[in-house]
Amino acid sequence: VLVLAVLTTGALVRLRDGEPTPGEVVVSLLLWAPALVRRRSPLPAFAATALLVAVHWVPSGFDAGQLLPADLALLLVLATVTERCSTAWAVLSTGVCLLFALATLLGTTAPTEGHPVAPLAAFTLVAAVTGRNLRARATVLAGLRERAERAELERDQQARIAVAEERTRIAREVHDVVSHNVS
Repeated sequence: VLVLAVLTTGALVRLRDGEPTPGEVVVSLLLWAPALVRRRSPLPAFAATALLVAVHWVPSGFDAGQLLPADLALLLVLATVTERCSTAWAVLSTGVCLLFALATLLGTTAPTEGHPVAPLAAFTLVAAVTGRNLRARATVLAGLRERAERAELERDQQARIAVAEERTRIAREVHDVVSHNVS
């Protein structure tokens, strides 16, 4: 996450014609701060990141040109929410991100190279699907671990049963030999 924060803040310098404003740098770094705790608290991290995106983007009139490279933090946190939270929260969070994409339609300046609503919506859906795929993969891996543990327990139990049966058979043979010699 720290590497992404540095890269997107560095991309800010390259995307702007001049130096980024101190406010843009601060907002870029603040956008990545909730991503640091996204694994422990995905919903609060998502809410904080979405709020920060709204705070810096709404005053610009939803101009897509005013989005910062660090706004990708919202998609990272969205992927974590869809991975770790219930389906209802995943759908709600995805909807919030899609609303941000749709808000570009309200932008004050006309885009020069096509409208960004489709790419933003596509990135949102990719983040949501990635999170759900990670969740499904974790579920499958947990099931496989459980099956492996059960198979190991069964193998150990079968080995104990086989040892007990062998001891019983040997005890019967010893008993028969001793009984035959005594009689």
